[in-house]
Amino acid sequence: MVVDKEVKDALINIMKFEDNKDISQFVCVDYYEKLEDKVSGINSLLRIIKESGNKKILFESIIKISIKDSNFLFNFIPHIPKLKDVLKEELLEEEIDNFISKQLNYCISINKELLSRSNEIINSISQNCNLVNIANCLREDIAKINNDKKISNGEKKMESENEMDIGIITVLPPEINAVKKYLKNCEREPGKNTRRVYYKGNFDGYNGFFHKVIITQQVEEGNLSTIDTYKDIVSEFNPTIMVLIGIAGCIDPKMKLCDVVIADQIIYYEKRKDTGKIIEIRGEGYKIHSNAKIFINEFFGKFGEDPKMESSSGSLESKFCVKKGPIGSGEAIIGNKSSKIKSWLKTFNSKTLAVETEAAGFAHANEEAQLSRNYKQLGYLIIRGISDHADHKKDDKWRIPASENAVRILVEILKVIPKLK
Repeated sequence: MVVDKEVKDALINIMKFEDNKDISQFVCVDYYEKLEDKVSGINSLLRIIKESGNKKILFESIIKISIKDSNFLFNFIPHIPKLKDVLKEELLEEEIDNFISKQLNYCISINKELLSRSNEIINSISQNCNLVNIANCLREDIAKINNDKKISNGEKKMESENEMDIGIITVLPPEINAVKKYLKNCEREPGKNTRRVYYKGNFDGYNGFFHKVIITQQVEEGNLSTIDTYKDIVSEFNPTIMVLIGIAGCIDPKMKLCDVVIADQIIYYEKRKDTGKIIEIRGEGYKIHSNAKIFINEFFGKFGEDPKMESSSGSLESKFCVKKGPIGSGEAIIGNKSSKIKSWLKTFNSKTLAVETEAAGFAHANEEAQLSRNYKQLGYLIIRGISDHADHKKDDKWRIPASENAVRILVEILKVIPKLK
């Protein structure tokens, strides 16, 4: 069977212009797919290469038929010696073998079936003594592809093994010790990208599933240190959910020491304007992500609104209360009953429950992380145990039980969260 005259004329006309190679490839593939006698079709296409003004480009177009049809390449191999003679009109003799091998390598690397049969293809080519150099070039190229694939698969496996479900940031020693106390299979994990020290282990998830957990303690108190810690833990372990856990000062008269707050909004109170006469506080709010709200709602759906939970040892009472609401966050540690910051927070949102010094940095770091093409987090949780009333009586007495009560709530929330990956 010969190529239809219209197809032949179209291809020859197309190949008068180098920028038409995409069109020529389409015409070649379309023509070949319609043929009943594929072998005769190859002979016809080879004749067109010979008559074409751009033999090199038309050869590229025709060989790419094998990307869609693996058998084409095996039928094409016996014709390669003739092609070498034809290509001498456009390429130096020492360039031809490299050119042909590169085109064959391109097709093999894209077609999975051809890649799996690459040794068969190379052996078939090497049987012709005039094609040994092409076979050797192709063998080197395929070996590199397979090696790169092994490295890539190994890197992906290592990356997958290193990824965590839950990433937890703490600030003070009682906070990280509380998490480690409840963490199953807790092991020390030195950082690979930084000198930070991490601890990894498991928490129970929904329906018998175990969440892989990584925790660390930031270098110092404050929002700036939180931002750096957040970036490092995400860069190294890419957790699906991030958690900030620890203590806070209460500004709600109904809450008691060792109660726990689950934040649904963070109010940053440090932005301000100095007018010369007064300093105006200009707050900024961060909303908890909708995915995290679902998990929080599941917790309250299970235990009820403002539930009373069994307290850890040393707590003020045998049971503590869990509330959901806004918290204030800034750099100032508040130890004054009549603090203007507390008054302003209540004006900003009358339901504000507590104040602390890391949540705004944590929320801001999450916002910035969303710009990454690798961002995959399903939101974050901020859980705070009440260790003081943010007044002149503020001390360290209740830090340990407040931290442990906060961790107890985290444990219960994670139990309603299913497998994340």
